[in-house]
Amino acid sequence: MKENKGKIILFLSVNLSLYIAFMGFSLPREYIYYFLTVLFSFLFTLIIRDYSLDAWLIRIALFFTVLADVFLVLLDGFYSLALCFFLITQTSYMTRMLISGEKKDKTIQLLSQGSVVVLMVLVAVSLFKKDTVIDIVLAAGYFALLVSNIFFAFRKSKTFPLFWLGLVLFCFCDIFVGLAVLGRYTTLNPDSLIYKINHIPFNFIWFFYTPSQTILALTIINKKKSCHTREEGTRQLD
Repeated sequence: MKENKGKIILFLSVNLSLYIAFMGFSLPREYIYYFLTVLFSFLFTLIIRDYSLDAWLIRIALFFTVLADVFLVLLDGFYSLALCFFLITQTSYMTRMLISGEKKDKTIQLLSQGSVVVLMVLVAVSLFKKDTVIDIVLAAGYFALLVSNIFFAFRKSKTFPLFWLGLVLFCFCDIFVGLAVLGRYTTLNPDSLIYKINHIPFNFIWFFYTPSQTILALTIINKKKSCHTREEGTRQLD
């Protein structure tokens, strides 16, 4: 931790400055500042000298998060492709937890998360019926994987102290994203709660999203040293 102190301070200073700038002020092309906080979160993990499988899974997750935001934030309009990348992100986080558990726990987690994903997709299809599109299926599967990841991350909070918090903030962000895009698939009544929430003059999405990615990046350092995935990576370097 001591050897990374300067890197952590620099990373937090940059992301916090960007966060304060776009949350507190009206900036031209704000989406660029949004994207930079995600990009810097990924780049931070690259300058940390941890080459364990656990660390690489974090890097992979953040890399695909960056890719998703290239299409969702910068290019604006590739929603299906962005969802596919976010699914890879959550799969990487799921794998991170799987490799840190015992064989029995891995089986339980896989069966549980697989069942939740399938159930959520079936519910989404039954609700939208003929109006079901690929985005709805992808979003349902993604959200189910994210929520189930939060559950198992909380159970492993002793091994990964901040991991569950990053995922919870990620989930809050995605709830507001979901509410915002709901209008694409259904007509919202101006008197409805969802319509009113969507028209609150506050950036809820990035209020949660930047902190979530910052925290998830920091979990490459903030984890129990006895985690066998870290020890294996260290032995490989030796």
